[in-house]
Amino acid sequence: MTDGPLTLRDATDADSEAICLLNRIDEARLSPMDTTRLAELRRIACYCRVALLGDELAGFLIGFSDNADYDSINYRWFDTRMKQFFYIDRVVVDARFRSQGIARRFYEDTQAYARTHDLNWLAAEIDIEPPNTISLAFHKQLGFNEVGTQVYGEGKMVSLQLGPVPPA
Repeated sequence: MTDGPLTLRDATDADSEAICLLNRIDEARLSPMDTTRLAELRRIACYCRVALLGDELAGFLIGFSDNADYDSINYRWFDTRMKQFFYIDRVVVDARFRSQGIARRFYEDTQAYARTHDLNWLAAEIDIEPPNTISLAFHKQLGFNEVGTQVYGEGKMVSLQLGPVPPA
């Protein structure tokens, strides 16, 4: 682990290259994203934060509230069916820093964000074909439940899940 405490803060332009590098490493489970796409997502997202361990970028999370002008088919699935939700588009933790509570910290932070903005649910999609067993177990532990599935691309299927926003 890098020296220094874990902190979360809003992403800045200076973080763009590091965010895109982390996304590229995990691109098999994510959509491609270069700095131009990241700038577009940051413009329409309600939440784009990074996790720092000391001064090293250890991860990021991008999220959207309902009614965003976002073209993701998984986001659109939720947006056509519900209101007052926070959609977790992508959360990536650098492999060197996994299993240190960073993803859980991001989710606690998104729950706090959702509470302050009167959003009732956290929404996410998790790969089930090919399976992302670690993410499925993580979301189950946090109280997420499947509300649908969606197939797209070549052989990709996702579980569309909702999780609670617990009271403070």
